[in-house]
Amino acid sequence: MSLTGRQQQIVDFLREYLAREGMPPTQAEIAARFGFTQKAAGDHLKLIAAKGVIELRRDIPRGIRLRDRAGPVGSDRVFLPLLGRITAGPPTLATEKFDALLPISPAMFRPPADYLRRIVGSSMVDMGIQDGDLIGVKQTVMAENDQINDQIIVAKLFSHAGIELTVRRLRRSGDTAYLLPGNAGLKPLMVALGTSFDGAPAVEIEGLYCGHFHPHSG
Repeated sequence: MSLTGRQQQIVDFLREYLAREGMPPTQAEIAARFGFTQKAAGDHLKLIAAKGVIELRRDIPRGIRLRDRAGPVGSDRVFLPLLGRITAGPPTLATEKFDALLPISPAMFRPPADYLRRIVGSSMVDMGIQDGDLIGVKQTVMAENDQINDQIIVAKLFSHAGIELTVRRLRRSGDTAYLLPGNAGLKPLMVALGTSFDGAPAVEIEGLYCGHFHPHSG
């Protein structure tokens, strides 16, 4: 299906914005550029997506991806959102702060990552994960079926102090979870599975670790 004149103008704007800024525009920025309401901009984007020219993702910031005839390409580059810091050490209060969109392909991770988090601390150094590294995270509330044990996860801890995040290897025994460090000098964290606030802190899985790299070393 061919694009209307207005739809082609929007696609041209997407390409120009990506080339200039290195990331897709927001829906609000598209609305401001063409004098639309945000709802009208969203309606235009849905129609363009229905014609196979773009892909819209609601699960990530600036979730507009351009396609070519060979498939999704993200305007010749693919981006992952960086969602703030996570400790490889004592758990830290959780943040969903969106720091940046980085030109990093999800396909460089196995499984493909949904987003990135920056590591703070040294509790996973024996796994090669160092302070300042970026890890790819596959968002899921469950690990791989019955293979939940011994996977490295991003753990979301619930306690009276609030919600905290940490990255550890998971070992499960009944309703108890042991979050094991990759550092022989540190002790495991023992927590309850689920979100109950009764007794010990509880844990949920935010996502699975699917790889890392050292941005400071290029």
